[in-house]
Amino acid sequence: MFNILEFTLIGKFTKTHGNYGEIVVMTEFPLNNFIEDIDYIFANIENGLVPFKVLKFSIRNNEMIQFNLQNLESEESAKKLLGKEIFIKSDLIEFEDEELSLEYVIDQYTVYDKVMGLIGQVNKLISIDKNPLIQIINGKKEILIPFTEDFIEEIDHTNKEIHMNLPDGLLDINL
Repeated sequence: MFNILEFTLIGKFTKTHGNYGEIVVMTEFPLNNFIEDIDYIFANIENGLVPFKVLKFSIRNNEMIQFNLQNLESEESAKKLLGKEIFIKSDLIEFEDEELSLEYVIDQYTVYDKVMGLIGQVNKLISIDKNPLIQIINGKKEILIPFTEDFIEEIDHTNKEIHMNLPDGLLDINL
């Protein structure tokens, strides 16, 4: 299983190109952030990241990338991926703010705790001494929660939800 914190959402498959399975991704941010070649992309299929080997890619403009993927050999096979979210390894992109890549993944997601249930919606990600916090606004209250693998049980991209198992008392500090 892949650790979602190691990946960045780059966009969605939006259309096919040609008859040989090429597919186009509309990106979430300007493409000048790419610093390395892309060997694999990962599609969010049924809440899991599925790798696809990149045979070649070309940047069509500042917001689109056209991919030729291994085992995607027809327009019909490419159409099955339309609308799927696409991720790449975060270390392939250079952001001025190193936490910016996480913002693309969790922006406006709803956060749930295993015990407390609904906490609220992610307002923003805050980086403090390389310890990311998610800020949640619940009514007029600001709730800050450490965004660490130790507390994250699941990130559901289809439903834009983050399920956490927070330590006893952590939410009491905020509420």
